[in-house]
Amino acid sequence: MASSMACSRLVVWTLVVVVLQILGLLLFVWGFFPVRPALSGLSGPESFLMPNCDHGDFPETKNLHPVERRALYEEMSQLPPFFDRLILMVIDGLPAEFLLGKGQIAPSEAKVSSMPYTHSLLSTGKALGYHALAATPTVTMPRLKAIVSGIVGGFLDVAFNFNTQEMLDDNLVDQFYNCDQKIVMFGDETWIRLFPGRFSRQDGVSSFYVKDTVEVDFNVSRHLESELASKDWNVMILHYLGLDHVGHIGGRDSFLMEPKMKEMDDVIREIHTRAILEHNNGNSTLLVVLSDHGMTNNGNHGGSSYEETDSLALLVGLPQETIGIRPKTYRTINQVDMSPTLAILFGLPIPKNNVGLLVKEVLDYMTDERKLRALEINSFQLLRLLQLYTPDMLCNDLCTEKDNAQDFSFRASAVSTKENICLLFSNAVYLHKSWRHMNIADTDSTNRDLIFLSITAYYNFLVAASDRLSTVATHKPLVVLSAGMSLLIISCVGILSILFSLLKRYDEVRCPSWHWDIDEGYVILAVMIHLSSLASSSFVEEEQYTWHFLASTLYLIFLFMKIHSYLIRSPKATTRTRDGLSICAIIFILVSMRIVRAWHQGGVNWVHLPDISKSIEKAGMPVMKRLQISSLAFLACFSSLAIFFSKSRVVYGRLLITSHLISYLAVLFHVLGYPNRVSFIFLYGSLMLTLVISLTSSMETKGNSGDHPSYALYMIGLTCASSWCLLQLFLQQPVNSVPMLLVFLQLVASTVYFSLEDAGHNTSVQVAALYFVGMAGHYGLGNSNTLATIDVAGAFNGIFGQSTVLAGIMMLIITCASPLSYLFNLVLYISLTTRKQISAKGVSLGKALRISLGLSCLVPLALNSVSLTGFTFILFSMRNHLFIWSVFSPKYLYVCGATVCTYLGLGIVAVVVSVISAI
Repeated sequence: MASSMACSRLVVWTLVVVVLQILGLLLFVWGFFPVRPALSGLSGPESFLMPNCDHGDFPETKNLHPVERRALYEEMSQLPPFFDRLILMVIDGLPAEFLLGKGQIAPSEAKVSSMPYTHSLLSTGKALGYHALAATPTVTMPRLKAIVSGIVGGFLDVAFNFNTQEMLDDNLVDQFYNCDQKIVMFGDETWIRLFPGRFSRQDGVSSFYVKDTVEVDFNVSRHLESELASKDWNVMILHYLGLDHVGHIGGRDSFLMEPKMKEMDDVIREIHTRAILEHNNGNSTLLVVLSDHGMTNNGNHGGSSYEETDSLALLVGLPQETIGIRPKTYRTINQVDMSPTLAILFGLPIPKNNVGLLVKEVLDYMTDERKLRALEINSFQLLRLLQLYTPDMLCNDLCTEKDNAQDFSFRASAVSTKENICLLFSNAVYLHKSWRHMNIADTDSTNRDLIFLSITAYYNFLVAASDRLSTVATHKPLVVLSAGMSLLIISCVGILSILFSLLKRYDEVRCPSWHWDIDEGYVILAVMIHLSSLASSSFVEEEQYTWHFLASTLYLIFLFMKIHSYLIRSPKATTRTRDGLSICAIIFILVSMRIVRAWHQGGVNWVHLPDISKSIEKAGMPVMKRLQISSLAFLACFSSLAIFFSKSRVVYGRLLITSHLISYLAVLFHVLGYPNRVSFIFLYGSLMLTLVISLTSSMETKGNSGDHPSYALYMIGLTCASSWCLLQLFLQQPVNSVPMLLVFLQLVASTVYFSLEDAGHNTSVQVAALYFVGMAGHYGLGNSNTLATIDVAGAFNGIFGQSTVLAGIMMLIITCASPLSYLFNLVLYISLTTRKQISAKGVSLGKALRISLGLSCLVPLALNSVSLTGFTFILFSMRNHLFIWSVFSPKYLYVCGATVCTYLGLGIVAVVVSVISAI
């Protein structure tokens, strides 16, 4: 009874500290990743006027007819629309490097020959081309927002990308719609979710079903012929997804890439020929070809590398004489610069929260007066947005008329950034006024000089203001952050206290002497080394080296301890056999660790170096299929033998082997190219059948064995561990089949080694070793701390329809394959260690289960808690670091994901063990 009450108190206190940890994590995330402040509503007539302190009255436009509204905008802006129609073509995932080259290096001949018509437009000066720098995160939804609104999105937009909601910020689509401009959209359905009800005609396709590279673009292009001949639209949006999908499936060098680029080139040729050269329907049309982001060599995106942020901006339809000859290198602009540029070209107010600036070369299309007016409007908009962050800026500095004939130029000695920006704006206003006076006096000798100086002054202000707005530190409430960190620290201390008390109760720690064996001391040292390494951005980027070193070193210590024990042990045949098996198991683990380590050259800085996976991919799909089939066959034999030698009745053993074989056949059909959905049904059906048979078999042993729960746990644990590995062979990329199998075998070999009577390591060290194997395996499967290594393509294996929720769950399963594998392996570990304690120490079954379950759950919980709490403190300390959003924040998302997986995995383990023990 006392023991039962102590166990209940342990569970209650553990749940309390876990709840505190969850609350602390939610508070910190809410405080650290807040929504960026923004101006509400749509821009109107006020956007064409100088901002002032009292926010004066402006003409009311809500009740105006759209034609009258456009006329009012034209009158107040003094900038009539330069084009009648806009065709916005988004080629998802197209790196600008494919068209424009990289620096002084021209694009490859293969890429040039893939898009000959587009290259001819660039080489003959009929198109303007730019490297458009995309901000992090480089995923579709926030990049589309940046294009149409000029907003630099928040980091957590990467999560919202999978559940897009209606866009409420001011944007070009709503501005066109507000002026009764008819908009049609064909392509990525993200546009439909962002702007519901704005399109006169639409045909959306899913952006997440990346296996489709053909129909997804055909459904867009099939509308071209009729739409280009139609007269009832003003804006046409085309969003092609096929090239991005090709990248996800086969990477930049996929054999499908060049045919897909040729397909996009044909679309550009058709639009340019029919809509621009032929002046279809008497309308002047501007074609803007954009990509939302680039892609890594593996075809992924989401991070901040050059390959991912190098997106394309191409303007086709400007008068050729304003463009000139093709430059040797193409200029880099910001992706957000497209928003104010398109707004000015089409006579619309610039969206309120835009941080971009007008593309310089577009000004060549305008008269001198319109150039300065366009820059002035862009300056008014940025100045109004600056007031949101610095409310007293306008009233204290810019409301006073400055008619004195002096140069308010930038002074490095200015006391603040705000003052510098004000001086830059004042200088631009002064030069603009001076040009107006000179223009009236018609003194051409100085007119051109003043034009140049005025444009330069405006751009000096625009660049400074844009940089300020793009990089301004979002206010982070220190009270909220401190409260969150405090709860995390309290929960971490609480978990460690509970763990330490449990270790002390069951003589797992040598207190108060504080004498540790070498393996115990190393585990503590390893945790400290890993935690301290996370304070370095370079170690975060290359964390795989840390985990491979820590895991292999721990098993080298095990090998040293086992050899030392073998040399001093009495020469008994049974003991020698066990020692020999133990040494062989450790050597196998170390060798397989080295293979997994060499499989992927992960991380960020050295990912281009050769590795085993690259060699296999070069060998082709037949080699990868052979490796998949071999891994599948080995797993099938291993599981069948493990079941055969168990104590299950013959009938249940045969049923288990049969259900396992059905699962293997389902995966085999998938490997051989049969329909995914059929394989998926058989796989999950057979896995559920296996679990049911395992449970039934374990219940049958109740009358035959006093320690039946341990055998039940053995069957369930074997089923969970092997089924999880089998599921990963189904979901992972083909090249990952061998390392996934090796991670599974490492965990099983470790569990068998620890189950030997004379393993010589306490429970906490054993569970920590499994944790180390799981973390090293995570990076061995090609994962990293950048968002670009998340496998989007694999998330749609076997998915019915196009469920975003299911795809998100599948991505979590694939990404956390190895950590979850070690957690599910804990059931098998508990079953074997329980039997060991019963047979070797004479411990009762209940006590053995409590010891194994308690320590098996508390050790991973404590290790994860230390990592979570420590990195939260590091993230807070690095909140103003240069790499906070590109390195530390993505890593924090992975830490949060690992925390979620730890809760889920340990919850399943606790439930399974509790249910089986109650049978």
